Amino acid sequence: MNREPFYKGLFFVAGLYDLILGTIFFFFYVPLYGYFGITLPNHPEYVHAPALFIVILGLMFFYICKNMYKNVDMVKIGMLSKAAYSGLAFYHYLFTSLPAIF
Repeated sequence: MNREPFYKGLFFVAGLYDLILGTIFFFFYVPLYGYFGITLPNHPEYVHAPALFIVILGLMFFYICKNMYKNVDMVKIGMLSKAAYSGLAFYHYLFTSLPAIF
């Protein structure tokens, strides 16, 4: 069974998600933070830099979608980035006071 279309779709959705999420946080973090009652950082760079890294990860996922076999190392990096973020977010959500938006 050829699972390539499934994985291409998965990486396309991951790329779209990261591109949209990073763009929203870059441009609209002030109203988002206000809505969720999160204190704004003392400098926009603390939100802008990670937001742009997320956009770049989204672009990486689009490259993977285009040619998974050529970009197999990027698949590994993408998986590590998602696992690292998810692991940290779940840990801090469960054991500290991370707001659910993250």
